Amino acid sequence: MKSSWSLFRIVAFAMAGILGLGTAHAQSTNAGDIRGLVTDPSGALIPGATVTVMNLDTGVAKDYPTNNDGLYDTNSIVAGSYKVTVAKTGFETYVRGPITVLVGITDVNAELKIGSSSVEVTVNTDVPLLNMEDGSHSATLEAHDMEQMPNVGGSNGPDWQNFMILLPGASGTYNGSNNQENAFNPGQEVSTNGNLPFTNVLADGASTTLPSSQNANPAAFEDVSEVQVSLSSFSAQYGVGGLIMNQITKSGTDKFHGVLYEYFQNRSLNAANYGFGNVEPVPPSTMTTSAGPSAAQSHSWG
Repeated sequence: MKSSWSLFRIVAFAMAGILGLGTAHAQSTNAGDIRGLVTDPSGALIPGATVTVMNLDTGVAKDYPTNNDGLYDTNSIVAGSYKVTVAKTGFETYVRGPITVLVGITDVNAELKIGSSSVEVTVNTDVPLLNMEDGSHSATLEAHDMEQMPNVGGSNGPDWQNFMILLPGASGTYNGSNNQENAFNPGQEVSTNGNLPFTNVLADGASTTLPSSQNANPAAFEDVSEVQVSLSSFSAQYGVGGLIMNQITKSGTDKFHGVLYEYFQNRSLNAANYGFGNVEPVPPSTMTTSAGPSAAQSHSWG
């Protein structure tokens, strides 16, 4: 009986350790995370420093003290623009911002110089968007960049699917019919780095792809803050897919704002197909009269 109880405790502790490791190393799929080390000029770790992280879009700030290893971690925070302030008695105050925080981990380390805390050392450079946590390859399409690019949209207006062909290593997929539009603008059916065009579309980390049809509706363009596309070597936590498209919802600001726009598309505005001496045929506009159809023609130019 005693040996059985000991075996049960060993298994329980092992399972707890495995689950704990999984929690510690799991990557957030819908939030950002700022973390880093605070050191002095000699490289020694500084415990007990106060790290203030402010969201510049909302004005909300929160303090995070460094632990005994000089480490601070904000855990899950909304993606956006932030300012980090590090203060400790006997050291100059360190200020860095604005910092662009995307979905995932952003490392912001601070080296405090000995001096008065009333003296501020301000760093205005943003953090490099280089993933040093794992071997995954991803690309992020941010809203302010997509808004500046031409967007022909679909039946429901503009969306981010038109920009998938611009990703590194992306190519369209020919569907075998005479219509080659899917090869030039594949949308969700894009192929990257030679992978099959099977995608998994997420909304704030939750899969929205229908298991039966593999279809997924993109979020409204004005609601999307960024689209993080995992191209290769991504974590198994995302499930199936040749690539993962994670659309992140805008978090809002401390001011009321909105947008008003009109979306208009007509084939009369389209350019002629490429080709030397190619002439686009103009379909006749027939009107039925008592004498039969007339020969009136409808002329339009793009």
